[in-house]
Amino acid sequence: MLSTLTQISVFGIRKKKLVQFARAADLSTKTNISFNVVSRGFGVYVSYFSSLILMIAFFIGIYFISAEDAGNYGVTIILLTSVSDYLQYFLKQIIAVESIMVSSERAMFITKLNPEAELRTKYDESIGELNQEIEDERVEVIWPLVSSIIMDNFSLRYRKELPVILKNINIKINSGDRVGIVGRTGAGKSSIINAIFRLTEPEPGSKYFISDHDALKLGLHSIRKHISVIPQTPFLFKGTIRENLDPFAYKSDEEIWASL
Repeated sequence: MLSTLTQISVFGIRKKKLVQFARAADLSTKTNISFNVVSRGFGVYVSYFSSLILMIAFFIGIYFISAEDAGNYGVTIILLTSVSDYLQYFLKQIIAVESIMVSSERAMFITKLNPEAELRTKYDESIGELNQEIEDERVEVIWPLVSSIIMDNFSLRYRKELPVILKNINIKINSGDRVGIVGRTGAGKSSIINAIFRLTEPEPGSKYFISDHDALKLGLHSIRKHISVIPQTPFLFKGTIRENLDPFAYKSDEEIWASL
């Protein structure tokens, strides 16, 4: 929060951020109060339940226990008085374990996700995409010389059980073109960006070319490092401007200044 005070002051949005902070604080307070109320209510419920068990045991003992076993009966009643504390602790531990195991469940779910396509392929080298580290020396990129994007009969869905988001679209963007995509919420604007970066693989039969080369055969590194996107909500990583523009230090300072 403190790291963004300068930006908030520069853009003059203190009041807006104060309102957002107050809403977030209210939500956090409501959540904590709800948790505490439920915890105290749970404790009272367990206490009543334990008292009921103690009362039943007490009257059963009076009715069935003989005078010779009165001493043992008294000890049993004394031990039963501590059932409430032990029962509350036991049930709270069960709830805590169940909450903690949610993290393990999510981790197991991630391990079952389908992996992305290969990061590098032989097709990359066949078209001159050789930007690889070889003995700490980087080879100059010679692809793509002319940038153009073509999508033919392109379809995309996010999961097999979900409906198709992009249905047989055809796009041709020549080198140097400036293209704007306009549409209502849910029309598929962001899905086109996902398709260009291959964040989601297209449906069978879709065709996608960059500079007349089959982008579906390219490695993901080869595609994504040559394409840039300016999102609706800009985001800067913590660090210098140079690190944000060239995070892998592929370019010289002169090339960075030239791009700016």
